[in-house]
Amino acid sequence: MRSCKATSARYNKLGLFLRLLCAYDRAAGLYLPTGIQATKHTYGDDFAANGKAVYAKHLALVRKKMSDVGRLNENEYLEFNVKEGWEPLCKFLRKEVPKDVEGKPKPFPHVNDRATLGQSIAPYFAALFQKLLWQTGTVVVAIAVMAGALWLGSENWAKVFEGDKSF
Repeated sequence: MRSCKATSARYNKLGLFLRLLCAYDRAAGLYLPTGIQATKHTYGDDFAANGKAVYAKHLALVRKKMSDVGRLNENEYLEFNVKEGWEPLCKFLRKEVPKDVEGKPKPFPHVNDRATLGQSIAPYFAALFQKLLWQTGTVVVAIAVMAGALWLGSENWAKVFEGDKSF
């Protein structure tokens, strides 16, 4: 499990950004508030203060439930940390460690780390940024056209419509 301190720091940094994103992007505005509500429901308003306790309580509940049904043993229950790699997981599943074409063990996939998440969401943010530029550009052009119309003034517009090119 990632440390609660690191996770709460990440949440705090993302908070304002996610609120702005929800306001700007319709898709994000539909699903991110639900995630935020679920996190608050689970951890309260302070993940840093409550995260470890909530996780420990959850883990104790899972252990109790498994014990109550007589399944808290090494053959039916695994507490797994991804940092341990393939070995404990494959042993529990009674499977061999996955190997590449050369027969060497494949690296354990870490898809929830900062670098991998950054790579996976980069295309989304690039498209979002492009959308932002286009929409901002459209607004800037519209404002420039309106400012130009005001600058020319109604007197000059009358000359334009009359065909007078002396302005």
